[in-house]
Amino acid sequence: MTRHLILAPALALAFAMMVLPGAAVAQTLTGRVTEDGSDRPVGGALLALVDRDGDRKADVLSDADGRFRLDPPEAGEYVLETTRIGYRTARSPLLALGVEGTASVSVELTPEPLGLAGLEVTVEREAEEFLRNLGHTPTSLGARWLDAETIEAMPYSPGPVELIRWASLPGVSIPEDECLTPARCELCVTFIRGRTFNGGDRCALVILDGLPVGREQAQQITPSDIAGLAILTPTDATTFYGTSAGGGAVVIWTKRGG
Repeated sequence: MTRHLILAPALALAFAMMVLPGAAVAQTLTGRVTEDGSDRPVGGALLALVDRDGDRKADVLSDADGRFRLDPPEAGEYVLETTRIGYRTARSPLLALGVEGTASVSVELTPEPLGLAGLEVTVEREAEEFLRNLGHTPTSLGARWLDAETIEAMPYSPGPVELIRWASLPGVSIPEDECLTPARCELCVTFIRGRTFNGGDRCALVILDGLPVGREQAQQITPSDIAGLAILTPTDATTFYGTSAGGGAVVIWTKRGG
């Protein structure tokens, strides 16, 4: 079966637009991800806008209904790349996004059985190399390292907030008010040593497959997709990510590829 990416009329019109020099606001890209041949939504898909040089400029996770919104940093030409474990990767033709307004796109993903054993080994090796650069190993992190096998054995509700809260890690907490509604939670992990000067807690930076993501996006990750999760103290996190990680970092590798 061939994967499809269906462009809505609004996006088709965008192809014909010339990029205006000096524009401050780029066209927003919205849409929905569904399973090929049905209207079944695909939540937790990672959508990325990639420029001509192959650099990822913006990314977002689709919500439970498969919907997403992407705001490119500037008008220009991008490829929309969509990945989700259990599906073939979908790549759009080159999209010419203009200035202001909204363009829409529908993405259909084709199911594909994966040989996860080899993929998990690859991600595990990448995680081990990353931690080794910090002077750590999964063993030295102790309870602050969660591998796929440990995660799959945990009786928790879907979402990293519940996963980390259930793990009851020493010195790590998740504020109870981070769930704005049952459907809108933010992944905010705090350390005692990550407190701001005015006494408030700083949320740890969240890194998904090598890129920072928003805390609400992070909570949409399906735990069964996680191949490894490391919680870094503020001291370790700032070594890699600078002052933006002054509250620590939650580093997540997924089975779709770190």
